[in-house]
Amino acid sequence: MAGSWSTIRHAGGVTWLTEIIDAASGDSSTVPTLLRKLKVLAARTETGRLAEWVRHELEGYPDASNLPSYRGPFDTMVLGHFVGSFNTEAKNVPIPPMTFPEDMRAGALFTLRLGHSIAEIEDMAAHKTTQLAWPADAVAYYNYGAEHGHIHRVVRADMALVQAIRPISRQVFVGVLDAVRTRALDLALELEQVAPDAGEPEAPSSTRDQARQVVNTYNFYGGTSNVAIGSSQVTQTVELPKPGDEDALLRYLGAAGVQPGDLVQLQEALVADRDETGGINPPQPGSRVRAWMARAATGVTTGVASGVIVAAIKAFFGV
Repeated sequence: MAGSWSTIRHAGGVTWLTEIIDAASGDSSTVPTLLRKLKVLAARTETGRLAEWVRHELEGYPDASNLPSYRGPFDTMVLGHFVGSFNTEAKNVPIPPMTFPEDMRAGALFTLRLGHSIAEIEDMAAHKTTQLAWPADAVAYYNYGAEHGHIHRVVRADMALVQAIRPISRQVFVGVLDAVRTRALDLALELEQVAPDAGEPEAPSSTRDQARQVVNTYNFYGGTSNVAIGSSQVTQTVELPKPGDEDALLRYLGAAGVQPGDLVQLQEALVADRDETGGINPPQPGSRVRAWMARAATGVTTGVASGVIVAAIKAFFGV
């Protein structure tokens, strides 16, 4: 048969990006299926940043404090089941955050951060309500704190907490699924505009470069849309990144003039260093990031003053 596989797909009007767009915009594909299509896209375009986001969505986030904004934190209601003397009991008693010490009111007992895999979230979204229980040590802490006056009681002094549950509406989980679909759809539509062959097995290297530039500036984690850095049509003021904010780091350096190819190498260095520290950012720049800095800070490849690069990296690592 004449023509390459890629050409045949285009002749039929179906590309890998259109498959992703169809999966993201319709209801026939599950979100895990959609993410696996994105995983193929990431591999074929060699975009490590997309691969990392997809891996976390499929497998779960190991660090619940570094979640995308669409995964929490969400305020939750806590209902306690208390038992007392003479077989007395009280069920579904609200335990307000204000009954706890102030430094614990915004903590994990009263807020929900969804680090679960997307398959688990889909399963929870299938139920009207999912009840998440406090761990046993939290129940024990409550009883100890109530007995010693650290926690204000909500029932009689002779009653002890035996279980505390947080009823979570399915809409919370549906919202996460919708956010993932929307991000996948927005990314695929943007790629379609500048690199329509992205994801095709025989796409040229120039397509991979264009795809990397789009992916590298795409906001997977925040609550707003992506920011196009390094664009001649965009004038923007970008602040130094906050510690751990990778999107802000890449935006800052991109706005300062670091080229997309160099940003891709930095992002890959960040991912590789994180892999050596259990998926979390090390407290100091790792060996690969330091090597990238040594090359980039000379200004030979990036054309950006070394002080700008060093300041951004230091701000990202909080040093």
